[in-house]
Amino acid sequence: MKIKFMFQGLERTEAIEDHISKRLAKVDEFIKTEETPKNVDVHIKKDASVKIELMLTSKNFHLDAHSTDYDLYLAADQAIEKLLIQIKKQKAKLRDMRHDSGLKRVIQGGNEVIIDPDDIEFDD
Repeated sequence: MKIKFMFQGLERTEAIEDHISKRLAKVDEFIKTEETPKNVDVHIKKDASVKIELMLTSKNFHLDAHSTDYDLYLAADQAIEKLLIQIKKQKAKLRDMRHDSGLKRVIQGGNEVIIDPDDIEFDD
């Protein structure tokens, strides 16, 4: 996974980059089955507080997560956790789409009904 750091308003340090890189290793574990290159852009901005934005791009994913806190490391951990949650949701959605055998879920009369689109007859 390629990680690109951009700092604004604070000094670039190896400690910050190492901390975020180690935490992003979790993200890499979740999407290591991806065949395309994975890029993560890390934007770190400091005004009165620290804002961290993470942007993950790959073939099947384009996800954004951000967090703001006075503690840089806490903001980084929160943003990475948000990114992990988004990845889990996206992977579940992709898995459901693959396992869906063409059946469609429809709400009829307040109940969820599963129908096969091939069984639907259209009036011409």
